[in-house]
Amino acid sequence: MANRRVFVATVHWNSDDWVELQVSRLRRFIPNELCLYAFMDGVSEHLTTQFDHVFYDEEFSHPQKLDFLAQRIAESASADDVLLFIDGDAFPIADLEPLLTSLETVPLIAVRRDENFGDKQPHPCFCITTVGFWQSICGTWKPGVQWMRDDGVMGSDVGGNLYGILRDNAIDWKPLLRSNATELHPLFFGVYADCVYHHGAGFRDKLCRRDARLGIDAYSAFCIRLFNKMQGKAYLKWPRTWLRKHVNWYMRRKNSRLHNKVMADIAVDDNFVFALGLVST
Repeated sequence: MANRRVFVATVHWNSDDWVELQVSRLRRFIPNELCLYAFMDGVSEHLTTQFDHVFYDEEFSHPQKLDFLAQRIAESASADDVLLFIDGDAFPIADLEPLLTSLETVPLIAVRRDENFGDKQPHPCFCITTVGFWQSICGTWKPGVQWMRDDGVMGSDVGGNLYGILRDNAIDWKPLLRSNATELHPLFFGVYADCVYHHGAGFRDKLCRRDARLGIDAYSAFCIRLFNKMQGKAYLKWPRTWLRKHVNWYMRRKNSRLHNKVMADIAVDDNFVFALGLVST
């Protein structure tokens, strides 16, 4: 695999925080020649020099941007070149040569976030395949195909249609599962297969479905039961709405503080995953 080029497709949005951090680690942990493609909406212009090809489109959704980058990459790459999709707030933390070699026996390797209510699809925070395989299956990151989540809700997410393509064609793929030695949060600050770090919510509101479904609902249900016991069922709707709003605010603040702490650790410690206990020494 060492002689194959690696084409990287990533998306940064309204933040300068991750560009140099991501690119430096891609170059450190991937021995192959790199060709970097990125959407850079809302990112400082001087950082665009970190990438070989830069695009802008505020109207495109995240999966549309990834699909567009894959199409542009296919115009320049060979079929056996490596195609790496990676979120802007993700980067390797160990040598990726073993994963690249694994593409000789399996056509696609990607993070699967079992911790997110049993998500079944490959996740674009980190996914490697070959340009030829991606084209052969008409790969896409659009949601669509649904599955039953562990919380009993049918849903889909980015990568849903890719999951459907792989499932319907009986194509085996290799999932990279969460391997955190220490959990700072049930979904954010994830390490996968001890070789990839995904910060999570690096460009958006610091609240996830696990916060909303587990923490908020459990807390709300308890408070509602207590309130109803004292006041009667006529007040059921009001406290649920009020509590959800305020618990959302609390959890956003809690997650934002944790985000800031981890970002500070990343800035001063190149081995932050060990310092934070995310990876065992």
